[in-house]
Amino acid sequence: MSEPRHTPGPWEVFDMGLSDGRLTIGAEEKTICDTLNDMLDSEDEHIANAYLIAAAPELYAAACDVVADFEESVSRYPSLLRLAAAIAKAEGRG
Repeated sequence: MSEPRHTPGPWEVFDMGLSDGRLTIGAEEKTICDTLNDMLDSEDEHIANAYLIAAAPELYAAACDVVADFEESVSRYPSLLRLAAAIAKAEGRG
């Protein structure tokens, strides 16, 4: 695992009260991204996607910790291989 280059967490979901249903994911005074409900997703799905994005820094850190804790066993467990692949994807290596 490489040193994270993303904006440090925690990230939060903010409803800016805009009429387009936009949700903003941010950290302190920084906007990470805005999500728009294109009306193809349900409102529940739109909100769930925003919270999943907001959880990314904590999920990434936890995944890195698990893979590091089981470093010598990763290749024996499909779940740990998937986790290592997800980390690589998050780091732009997969």
